[in-house]
Amino acid sequence: MVNGTESVYVERKGRLHRTQVRFVADEHLRRVIDRIVAEIGRRIDEASPMVDARLPDGSR
Repeated sequence: MVNGTESVYVERKGRLHRTQVRFVADEHLRRVIDRIVAEIGRRIDEASPMVDARLPDGSR
């Protein structure tokens, strides 16, 4: 789960854990998100600001 450039979490055994992952800017984060969701035929924009999907490797 990503809630901003400095708020990145992973889920392990049903619990969320904050990571040390940081993005240098909002634009960097947006490019990464766009690239990930494009692989599964989805998009994220102001009309649809969240995405909940499973990637080809089974991760979410």
